[in-house]
Amino acid sequence: MSEFDAAMSVVDSVITEFEEAQNKMRDALKEHMKTLFAAFFKVHPEVKTIHWVQYTPYFNDGDECVFGVHELHFTKTHHEEIANAWGEDDAGALNETEYDFTARKWVSRGLDPVLVADMRSMGEVFSSRIDDSLMRAAFGDHSWIKAHAGGFDVEHYDHE
Repeated sequence: MSEFDAAMSVVDSVITEFEEAQNKMRDALKEHMKTLFAAFFKVHPEVKTIHWVQYTPYFNDGDECVFGVHELHFTKTHHEEIANAWGEDDAGALNETEYDFTARKWVSRGLDPVLVADMRSMGEVFSSRIDDSLMRAAFGDHSWIKAHAGGFDVEHYDHE
């Protein structure tokens, strides 16, 4: 084996090892996320689905198009019945606040404080604690993910 072939073999081994480690971490994340969501649904049985979209925009006004995981939507609606990825027109949406058009301001919806705290904690994990590249590996790009007591449903998301 030539010196070049030996060097190529080492690089190939490192690439294979890296890919295997990525796959292992992706699978571990998905399993631990199942546990996290199962615990959330057990503590808050009124929540039936938590869903979000994640994608790389096709166009960004000349700025770099960067993959991102978008906000979580908590709902009392079963995952099969959710028609809109952004939670619009979802009568079961569990939002901490709502806009009072009469008073012209945002007001509290009076949700259970424990639920609100747990919703915020879940949002924090997804917005800043889990690296986007790991979420992309776990659920894909251009995806709409619906988490429910039975697991995850992942659909293609056409965002533009």
